[in-house]
Amino acid sequence: MSFPKDRVDDVTEFILFNNKQTQESYLNFCDELRKLQEWEKQRYEDEGMSYHEGMFRRFGNKTIQTALELGKLHDEIEKIQIYNRKEKIMQKANAKT
Repeated sequence: MSFPKDRVDDVTEFILFNNKQTQESYLNFCDELRKLQEWEKQRYEDEGMSYHEGMFRRFGNKTIQTALELGKLHDEIEKIQIYNRKEKIMQKANAKT
């Protein structure tokens, strides 16, 4: 299975480095990617947390946000149900009089 992968790697390398413009674009991309990785690493070192911890923190924030939104929807549904109960009671009271 290694043989086809090696051949694909050889063809890819030929395509990337045969043309000067393509080679420059690829090297610029690699440089930007390296800068991004260094920035992420520095960011998490500065904040004192790992990438994994940061990911879970963001997931936790999203979970809290969703729970708050669900709580608001629940409150709205409860208000509607209370209003409907009051309406039924008023209708029964009016019907008896």
